[in-house]
Amino acid sequence: MGLGLGLLAALAPLAGEAWQQPGALDGATAVMTNNLASDLVERPVTELGSESLRAAMGQAAEWSQVFWHRAGQWVNHARAHYLRAMVANALGDAAQAELQARAGLVLLASFDHGRQETVDQAFLLSELAHALARQGRRAESEVERAQADALAEAFDDPGLDRWYRGRVARQAALDAAAAAQAGQLRP
Repeated sequence: MGLGLGLLAALAPLAGEAWQQPGALDGATAVMTNNLASDLVERPVTELGSESLRAAMGQAAEWSQVFWHRAGQWVNHARAHYLRAMVANALGDAAQAELQARAGLVLLASFDHGRQETVDQAFLLSELAHALARQGRRAESEVERAQADALAEAFDDPGLDRWYRGRVARQAALDAAAAAQAGQLRP
């Protein structure tokens, strides 16, 4: 059994009746599924062609969002939308990535009155910019990218700087892989 199939089997019980009601394990399950989806979204781009791995990544992100919505606060909810946006962009679903990124940004606009989560905002804007670019909406993408980059320039933290640059590089790698695949599919 490959990695993707094994992960799908491990995630399958979450669809069972016992997990459909809020419970004491919701927070731990949110963390576990979040970490799983986060790991999968960073796998080598070449591995993202595996349908079972893609399905497991999508399911883990969806379950993470379900459990964060039950066990977390608004920051957790916004970060669950960010994870879903990253996963959707990795899966090539730019419309879903846009939807998730915008939902996370709405949460920040609604609750982050002290602007404590500008890092989250930068990363959400970056995923939104990527999603818009993948949909051919270049002008909108450039506006969102400029906002994300401006927020990132103010990080004043080398670790966050590397993480942000790494995400932007990852988006470029995903785009290159999609372009290469599209080129292979042409007659």
